Amino acid sequence: MAHKPKKTPLNEINARLEELRRTNESMLTVPRQTLAVELAAETLNEEKRTIDVQFYSGANVPRMNFWTGEKYYLAFSTEAKHIRMGRLNSGAPVLNTHSSESLSDVIGVVEKAWLEDGKAKARLRFSERAEVEPLWHDIRSGIIRNVSMGASVHKLKDVTPEESKEKHYLAVDWEPMEISAVPIGADPGAGFLKEDNHQFTECAIELSESRASAQEEKMEDTKPTGNTTAEPVAPVVDLAAVRAEAAKAERLRCDGIRKRIKMANLDESFGTELINNGVSLETAATQILDKLAENYEANPTRSAHVQVTRDADVTRTSGIGNALLHRYQPGVYKLEESGRPYIGMSLLEVAKEILHAHGVPFRGVSKLEVVRLALSTSDFPYILANAASKALKAAYDAEQQTWRPIATQRNFSDFKSRTINQLGDAPNLELVNEGGEFKYGSLPEARETEQLYTYGKILPLTRQAIVNDDLGAFTRIPAMQGAAAARLESDKVWVLITGNPTMGDSVALFHTTHANYTSSGTAISVTSLGVARAMMRNQHGLTNADGTYSYLNVIPRYLAVPPALETVAQQYTLLVNPNIATSVNPFQGTLQVIAEPRLEVADANGWYLFANPSQVPVIEFGYLDGQEGAFLETRQGFDIDGIEMKVRLDFGAQIIDFRGAYYNVGA
Repeated sequence: MAHKPKKTPLNEINARLEELRRTNESMLTVPRQTLAVELAAETLNEEKRTIDVQFYSGANVPRMNFWTGEKYYLAFSTEAKHIRMGRLNSGAPVLNTHSSESLSDVIGVVEKAWLEDGKAKARLRFSERAEVEPLWHDIRSGIIRNVSMGASVHKLKDVTPEESKEKHYLAVDWEPMEISAVPIGADPGAGFLKEDNHQFTECAIELSESRASAQEEKMEDTKPTGNTTAEPVAPVVDLAAVRAEAAKAERLRCDGIRKRIKMANLDESFGTELINNGVSLETAATQILDKLAENYEANPTRSAHVQVTRDADVTRTSGIGNALLHRYQPGVYKLEESGRPYIGMSLLEVAKEILHAHGVPFRGVSKLEVVRLALSTSDFPYILANAASKALKAAYDAEQQTWRPIATQRNFSDFKSRTINQLGDAPNLELVNEGGEFKYGSLPEARETEQLYTYGKILPLTRQAIVNDDLGAFTRIPAMQGAAAARLESDKVWVLITGNPTMGDSVALFHTTHANYTSSGTAISVTSLGVARAMMRNQHGLTNADGTYSYLNVIPRYLAVPPALETVAQQYTLLVNPNIATSVNPFQGTLQVIAEPRLEVADANGWYLFANPSQVPVIEFGYLDGQEGAFLETRQGFDIDGIEMKVRLDFGAQIIDFRGAYYNVGA
């Protein structure tokens, strides 16, 4: 049955819309900006290999919001207090078309940068390396005339005119990061965005005085007046506009994913999967890069000189995560090439590495403040969470679960209780004489119900633990929780067996009425196993309306015992002496022993037989669709100063049929 989503109350919709509106007015995700500018040929110095550029002239250029597709205008303030020139004046790199994957991409250095007559200028010095010589020759010859500035925006001011339909922003805190030689011609008064550049900055937006005043007046108008105990009036929501906005966002998401799949030359089915799974455009871009790298590693095409490269941020976070996991369990996690530069780093050093990569200054800052700054980025929490998640999953998978061979899996689409119908066998076919009519038959059925439940625990990761380099805080502890989740599943399943629950027919699972129970108790032997096998083979289907039924001929496949009976059980499942008739073991090769300590706690002498679940399923278990096993989620700590890691397990199990199981209380 398809899951019907719950309807969201009107007041909750209004609250979300208001929160979204305020967020959009105070924050904007801005990618790194690149502006085409032109080399000033008259300033070229052949001896020093330098040339001056004007890397910003004050142009106001149209932009496109990377996530929503909305158009806005962006200009950069050329006031000295609004520009961070430190990086350029400290020797920022001159790159080859904004590429920064290797040292060979650096073709020069910025010697100095300054402001002059409201313009931003810089002097570039090009390398004397042999591979740079052709570029320098083309610059001297006037063949290469263009460079492009790469800049990060940290704060915007909303300067939108009253009559304008599009937003207008002025960058009042921005930082030139590098200057590149590029083939694209200069376009005065215009700029362009590299669509595949995934370096983004969350910018606070300062409202203009007129807009700030208007917003304050609007807030004043919404304050309650008169009797404050009166019932608040729910704001009105234009549902049509909400639907239209949601449809537009969804269309942009789907189109963006399809475009990137086509550019990456990947199979369209992968794009369809990303779209159907509701993956955001940002996450899809990362997964597409991972898919490209995965395909390349599986089928390298070096002979054709094809190379797949990963975004520098992705490579860095992957390498740091690999180095930390290798440090945690070197025997399990092999050190990869991407992790070698970070091997031996403490958690505090990792935090500094992330801040350095993001251009965040941390000199003279306390250790706790360094960690706080690193946690405010997206990379550092991701690295910690990813390492913790892998540690948890590895421990979960490694935990021995003896019940899995005797159970069958069917996942849940929701948390509602579901009914399992056990159909009987088809009624016997009847002779149809010439010209006679066919008679209708009916199928008997029995019903059991099962439901999915959620289990979980929140684990704190404090800033103090990171400063103290407590690697176990986010690897060993999650691993312990992963193993605990697997043990919880085993507890839930085996208690269904040992608890002998009442079935849908109001009879206990193991009962003489079900012909699957020996209450007198006999020890494991050829004789007792023979009796048990005969009882299982004689099990029959549900009785039809005409009183008939069919024999199921159930074949026992597993012998489940407490550890104390494991040796005895093995004696009666292995070959004894084929040359002596009385020593031949008829069960050799037909039964597989399962030793489970939870059985000893319930009954140290009892033993069980189970059929292969593909013949008669006794136990059915499942997880929420797409969420198999234990999962870990993280968020910035609210109750703690750090990160909160939530371990969650959505799991359900139920006895659905008695005919594939047998129980002997033993002796």
